[in-house]
Amino acid sequence: EQAELRPVIRQALRNAALPPEAMVIEITESILMRDSENALKNLAALKQLGSKVYMDAFGRGFASFTYIKLFPIDEITLDLRF
Repeated sequence: EQAELRPVIRQALRNAALPPEAMVIEITESILMRDSENALKNLAALKQLGSKVYMDAFGRGFASFTYIKLFPIDEITLDLRF
């Protein structure tokens, strides 16, 4: 369940004795488009922990750069077809 993502990641970081900035969350455009409201909440919470958020293969779906800039994303890789 997406709503439980933050505590799971926090516990995983504790168990591994890693700082939050060691965690890089990689998402796809389709994840954002499926449930953007929930994704925004979860990504913002993960960013508050100190984790980085990367988007892989942007351009495969239908999201625009205007839409993507609403999300707390640190880095984007573009799909070759883009």
